Amino acid sequence: MESWHYDEHEFSLVFDADYDWRLVSIAVSDPYFTFHGKSIVGMEKQEVMDLFAEHTIEISNVEDVSDEENPELELIESDDEGIMVWFENDEVIEVQILPDVEEDGETLVASLN
Repeated sequence: MESWHYDEHEFSLVFDADYDWRLVSIAVSDPYFTFHGKSIVGMEKQEVMDLFAEHTIEISNVEDVSDEENPELELIESDDEGIMVWFENDEVIEVQILPDVEEDGETLVASLN
């Protein structure tokens, strides 16, 4: 895997050799980026849950991923949408988008409206 991180804009792109160096992940941690017209980074957990419900985005997993270094870390995922939302102290710190790849090898990137 190879990661390209753009500090100035707080986003990363990850490419994977196992998929012919196709884009496999986009991560954003700047409120500049929006999801359905709203800045999701910095949002409270309940606001995200409400936003997902409003757009009928099914949550497939909610997981406490805390450890000693990050005692209040949580992950919410939507497998159908290819979205992972990371929370620290119930506030969004990062959103990851996992592009869907068709069998023909064309990459379909999730839309961040």
